[in-house]
Amino acid sequence: MLSPPLSRYSANGPNPNLNTTMGMILIGLILDTMLYGIVFFQTYLYFTSGARDRTSLRALVVVLWTLDTLQLALLCHAAYHFLVLCNGHPDELAKSVWSLNLEIAPSVIATFMVRCFFTVRLWHLSQGNRFLICIVMAFALPQLGIGLSMCVTSFQAEMFSELPKYMGLMTTQMSAAATADILITGPLLYYLNKSKSKVAGTRRTKSLINRLIVWTVNTALLTGVVETAQVISWVSATKTLIFLPFHLILAKLYTCSMLAMLNGRRGLRQTFDEPTHTLPRHRSSIVISLHGDDTGPVLNETGPLEFSNPTHPKFEVPTSVSLFPERPRRDVDSGSCGDSPEVRDIHGP
Repeated sequence: MLSPPLSRYSANGPNPNLNTTMGMILIGLILDTMLYGIVFFQTYLYFTSGARDRTSLRALVVVLWTLDTLQLALLCHAAYHFLVLCNGHPDELAKSVWSLNLEIAPSVIATFMVRCFFTVRLWHLSQGNRFLICIVMAFALPQLGIGLSMCVTSFQAEMFSELPKYMGLMTTQMSAAATADILITGPLLYYLNKSKSKVAGTRRTKSLINRLIVWTVNTALLTGVVETAQVISWVSATKTLIFLPFHLILAKLYTCSMLAMLNGRRGLRQTFDEPTHTLPRHRSSIVISLHGDDTGPVLNETGPLEFSNPTHPKFEVPTSVSLFPERPRRDVDSGSCGDSPEVRDIHGP
């Protein structure tokens, strides 16, 4: 049996606009569930791929998956409350629910942890640029602090119509998050491009750096578009929940970007699986971690391309090759008349 029209229950004024309130919660739930499936699959791939990362990195993946699961569970409760329990009660639809308020906490914590992960990689890539890292954290920490304070104060606002009171606080939080992402992505691209320009390497070496650049751009572009849409929708329609779907999917987008990078290391290793024989001449190097412990690439003064990890043997890929082998040398001491060019296997000592 169809429910009676909402106008029948509207004794205290106009009905809430379901398209811009409950509709936004439903859309956010659908998108969030889809992204959670990707997060779950990426987490499964990470732990079944045989990656021997540090315990702290593996724990970070577990914590992020737990936070995303908690966020989705809270959102499901909120959707059930509004779409089922409040059916036929328009006055209740105008009120918030505890699960929707509490959902803010796991979301902002997860995004902050992923930002810290990429900030650590920026620290290694910039060779310990403390000034740069301090600027990044100066915007990342307010994003976390304001987000948690919004979670607490949201319990004091019973009605969605009270959201405009927190416009300044929420706008500051969103702006700080977007600025922190820009301060992370910009220097990452700068140092990666700087590494490529300073390395006179093979095509495979430059192809590896190009892949890292593409990953960085794609990740920043996707999250940047969503964050921009969140800010615009919040500022332009403060009395609605149009901004909510963008807020709900941000945490899982960050988690997906981190897991995709960790799981993509296997493909980068395969780029250098085939043995190469070369005569290095004037060599420079770049150190790139494919195991997640180090964050490379980090430019060195001399030496070949090293893929290193404290718990794994490292192998080298020279960053320059000679197109023409040197002239063969005759071994005068042994009396040998045979000629043999000097060739060094990259997998040898």
